[in-house]
Amino acid sequence: MSQIIYRIIDANVNRLKEGLRVIEEWCRFSLDNKNYSNICKNTRHKIIEICQQSKIPFSELISARDTDNDVGVNISSRNEYERENIFSVLKANFNRVQESLRVLEEYSKIFKNGKPFETIRYEMYTLEKNIFSNLKKKDLNSNIYVLLTEELCELSILDCLQKLLESGAKLFQLREKNKSESEFYELGTKIMGLVKEYDGTVIVNDNLGVALAIGADGVHLGINDLPLEKVGELVPLDFIIGATVHDLNDLKVIPDRIDYIGIGPCFDSLTKPQLKSEGFEFIKEINDKSDFLTFCIGGIDLENCSNLLSLNMNQFAICSAIIGSSNPDKEYQNLLQTINESC
Repeated sequence: MSQIIYRIIDANVNRLKEGLRVIEEWCRFSLDNKNYSNICKNTRHKIIEICQQSKIPFSELISARDTDNDVGVNISSRNEYERENIFSVLKANFNRVQESLRVLEEYSKIFKNGKPFETIRYEMYTLEKNIFSNLKKKDLNSNIYVLLTEELCELSILDCLQKLLESGAKLFQLREKNKSESEFYELGTKIMGLVKEYDGTVIVNDNLGVALAIGADGVHLGINDLPLEKVGELVPLDFIIGATVHDLNDLKVIPDRIDYIGIGPCFDSLTKPQLKSEGFEFIKEINDKSDFLTFCIGGIDLENCSNLLSLNMNQFAICSAIIGSSNPDKEYQNLLQTINESC
């Protein structure tokens, strides 16, 4: 019986270490995050230490290994050799790590030492959340977040988008209040196809159904739209959720699952003429009290963005000042230059 248990422990220790190594390499070479890399590395070493503390000799694990007769070696899931993107790679390996830890926790109880594996398992849940949050922040790492609305575009929306993509724009929100679901879906599919050619990010305003249907990277919601907590439960961990904040009361009800907030309107806006700006003090106050990634939104253009830059704000969601021009690429570059010169 002990040989069987040693085989189980050996297989799951190896599985765990391999999964951690895959995650560690991404943390090291893509995220450049020393802390996350060290957590993975130290955990791999800690696993061996725990086995030794449990009086499970490494030599016994090696001796119990029987790869040639392991019936699980040739069993694989349908999508085992397919990964859609880096999120799916990381998710698969976090699953591998967490499942292995659970197995080790249960079988180590025989040796009266399951608790350390339980502790590490919860640490891995936290690491998973932090890494996915970090990945999404990279997608949101743009000074200018372009809001696309077809009726406000001077050019056709696709020509406008093409020019912006060629000028380096990466982050877009598709905002269509006056289209049917089918029209929104059809346009969204075209937008997604074009943006993904340039490895950009598309977030859909207000419509979670369309966002999921077109494979968008996220959704932006208002406080009075779908409950933000519920949306967080419904969507994958890599799905970006943004929310609009008009005042401090809004900020207080924003759940931790939200990835960024839009503060506004900073100025009177064509997209929301019914809302009036509360002035710069409220923008600064919300930003100072917020732990969220923050975009200023509403009526921002080349002339007035300097007022926001003086408040140390450097990420802006901009609509008409860019897409309302026959040269949206030039407007984008002019705004970007102004922001970069201030930062």
